[in-house]
Amino acid sequence: MTNTVSSSPSAGDASQPIEGLRSTLAGFTSTHLEEADELAPIAQQILDDPVALEKLSDRVFELFKQDIRAQRERSGSYRR
Repeated sequence: MTNTVSSSPSAGDASQPIEGLRSTLAGFTSTHLEEADELAPIAQQILDDPVALEKLSDRVFELFKQDIRAQRERSGSYRR
């Protein structure tokens, strides 16, 4: 399969992360299907319970904020 966007030198470089993502997703789906089947009933229970869904959403949001803070701290020396 050829890459039609590879006419510029930088376009070939941009495809590397995309290919890496594809292989990561393929690996994830092939190795975690059994776990996903086990989590499906729990996920449905959370989706059916507005309070549980709000708690989960709040926790995910907090984790994202912590991750962003950590990324900023790590990259602080690079920003000037």
